[in-house]
Amino acid sequence: MQPSRRQKFTFFFSILIATFTFFSCQKQLDFEDTQSGPNSNDTTTSPVDLTTKVKSSVSGFVTNESDIAVPGAVVTAGGVTVTTDVYGYFSIKNIDVVKTAAVVKVEYPGYFSGIKTYVGVQDKSAFFRIKLIKKTIQGSVSAIAGGDVTLSNGLKISFPGSAFVVALTNTTYSGTVNVAAQWLDPTSKDLSSTMPGNLSGIDASGKLKALETFGMTAVELTGASGEKLQLAPGKKATLTIPLPSNIQGSAPSSIPLWYFDESTGLWKEDGTATKIGTNYIGEVSHFSFWNCDFPLVCIYFSCTLLDQNGMPMAFTPVLMSEVNNSWNARWGYTDANGYVGGIVPGNSTLKMEVYPSYNCPSPTYTSTFNTTTSDIALGNLVIPNNTQGVAIVSGSVVDCNNLPIINADVVVYKDYQYYVYQTDSLGNYSFISSLCGNSSLINLIALDRTSLSIGSVITQNLVMGNNVIPRIQLCSNGGGNTSSTQFINYSIDTSNYTLTSPIDTFNCYSQGSMTVSGSQLPNWNNGIYFTFDTTNIGVGSNQTLLSAYLNNVNDSLFIRTPISVNITEYGIPGQFVSGNFTGTLNGLQRTYFINCSFRVRRW
Repeated sequence: MQPSRRQKFTFFFSILIATFTFFSCQKQLDFEDTQSGPNSNDTTTSPVDLTTKVKSSVSGFVTNESDIAVPGAVVTAGGVTVTTDVYGYFSIKNIDVVKTAAVVKVEYPGYFSGIKTYVGVQDKSAFFRIKLIKKTIQGSVSAIAGGDVTLSNGLKISFPGSAFVVALTNTTYSGTVNVAAQWLDPTSKDLSSTMPGNLSGIDASGKLKALETFGMTAVELTGASGEKLQLAPGKKATLTIPLPSNIQGSAPSSIPLWYFDESTGLWKEDGTATKIGTNYIGEVSHFSFWNCDFPLVCIYFSCTLLDQNGMPMAFTPVLMSEVNNSWNARWGYTDANGYVGGIVPGNSTLKMEVYPSYNCPSPTYTSTFNTTTSDIALGNLVIPNNTQGVAIVSGSVVDCNNLPIINADVVVYKDYQYYVYQTDSLGNYSFISSLCGNSSLINLIALDRTSLSIGSVITQNLVMGNNVIPRIQLCSNGGGNTSSTQFINYSIDTSNYTLTSPIDTFNCYSQGSMTVSGSQLPNWNNGIYFTFDTTNIGVGSNQTLLSAYLNNVNDSLFIRTPISVNITEYGIPGQFVSGNFTGTLNGLQRTYFINCSFRVRRW
C-alpha cells in the first residue's frame, strides 16, 4: 500500500523531539546546503555509520509522569555519567558522541529508561525535557499457562504457555510473570518527551530511515523475586496496539514493527503488524519498547534563534505542524545558545509556531517555510518582538564577602517548567524570557555547586523590558536561613535509612498537592518519594498521604488504610517543611510498614 500525502507528512511531527527545534522569522528564509546531517553519509542508500564521532554537549531536565522534577536520576552520555540535581537538571559537556545517533540515557528506580537520540554536530549542544514513564505492573500471568494482560486504554499483550526464561541466565522460568506495560499515544502532546530515541531507525536492509509512528508500547517482564524475564527462544507473544480515532483513517492496513535498540539509540525493524478494526496486531519475539512505524527518507535542518537584540533564545519551545494537517504536531526546544538541528521531511511546507513557554495558550510568532531534498542550514534567524512582550532579566550572585561567584547556576521556575542559566566571570547573569501576556511570575534561586551553598527563593513578576533581580548572596548557611538542614529519615519494616544534605539530594514541589523526594547519590540505592494533600495545611495540621514510592522496594505500592502526615514546620517558598508519618503500604507481593520523618526546602 502506498502512503497517502497525509501519511508522508505524519512522520515529521512524530520525530520532532527535544533534541531539535524549529522556528520562524519575518525575513525571507535563505537556505544553504550543509554536510553536517545524515545525508552527508548517504544513509538512505548506504549502511548506517555508527562509528564516526564528534564533540558535543547535552543538558536538560528530567521529570516524572506528573511533571515533577526527578532528583538523583542517573544520566549517561558519551561514556560520562552524572546525576540530576534537586530540580531534575543535568549537564554533560564536551563528550565524544556518535554523529549519526548520539545517545542520552536516564535511569531511575521504578521507571522505564528514558533514552533520547540526536544527530551530533561538532561543538554544538542538545537540550532535552525528558519525562519518565512509570514502570507500573498492569497484571500477571502464569509462566506455564500463559495468558493475557489488558490495559484500560486497549493495549493488550498475549503470552503463550511455557514461553519464559530468566534474562540473565537464559534458564527456564515457571513461576508468576509480572507484566509492567505502558502505551504511548502517538498523538499526545507529551510524546516528544516520553518516547525513546528520535524516531529514526534501521530498516531490514540496514538503511537509516525516518519513522512515522502510529503507536508505541513499553513492556518489561519480571518474576516473583523481581528477576527480569524474557521470551524463550522460538516463542512469540502477540501485541495489540490501539489506534487513536483521529489517525485511524490514515493508518495503513499493514505496517512494519520496530523495537528500540538501547545500544545504538535507534529503532530496528523486526516484523509486521496488521490493522484489525481500531488496532494494530503483531507478534514479537522479545520485549523492550515496540513501535508501529512507516519508514521514510529524511533530510537535516539547523539554525540558531535570536531575539531583536541578538541574544540567543534559550530553551524556547516551538510547535511544528503540517500546513494542511494542524492536528499533527510535535514540540521541541532550542538549547542554551538558541541552536537547533534535526531531521525534517524534504519537499514539504511546514508551519512553525514559537511559544513563550510550553504552557502558554498562544504563540509568539507564526510562519511557514519549504524544505528541499538536500540538507539545509538557515544560520542565525532573528525573531521580532510582539504584543505579548519579552522580559530582559539580569542580576548578580556574590558570596558572603560580596565577591562574585563564577559559574553559579541560577534556576528559574516559570510556567510550570525549570530553566538554568549561569553567571559569568563577574558573577553576572542575563537572559531573555518571552511572556504569555504582559507579565509572568517566576521563582528564582541561585546555587554554587562548588561550595554547596544555596540562596533563598526570590519571587519576581517579570514585565516587558528590563527586569533587574536583587543581588543574590550565597553563604554556607543557605542564604540567611537560621538552619539549612535537610533530611529524610525512614524505615521499612526493621530496616532504617537516612538521607542528609549535602551528601544526598532533595526536592519539595507544590502544585495542588505537595511532593517530597530524596535520593542517595550517586547510585540512588536508598530513596523515597511521597505526595500528600495540602488542603488547610499549616503547623500542627494532619494531611492525607496520597502516594509513596521506595527505591528500596521492588514492588508497586498502594495506600489502602489512610495515613496522615503530621506537619511540624511549614515555611514559605525558600524556607522549610517538616513532618512525619507512620503506616502500612500494600504491595503486590506483601505489605510494608513505613515510618518517616523529614525536613526539606520548599520550592
